[in-house]
Amino acid sequence: MECVLGNGDCVNITSPYNNSDLFYSISGSHGSFAILTLVKLELVDYYPYVKILCNDSSVDYVDAIAFW
Repeated sequence: MECVLGNGDCVNITSPYNNSDLFYSISGSHGSFAILTLVKLELVDYYPYVKILCNDSSVDYVDAIAFW
C-alpha cells in the first residue's frame, strides 16, 4: 500500500513488519489515519465463501469485502 499521512508524508507499507501500526489499522480507519493512494490486492474466487440465499436465479453474487 502507499498512503499519504495527515502531515503530507507519503508512506509505503509493504509488509506487516514495515509500518506495522498502519498495516494493521488502515483497513478499518475509513481514511482517518491516512489516504490510500495505491493498493495491490489479491483477488480470490468467492464461490467457496459465499452462499446466495435467494430464489431469484438472476442473482449470481453478492458484493462483499473482508479484511483479516
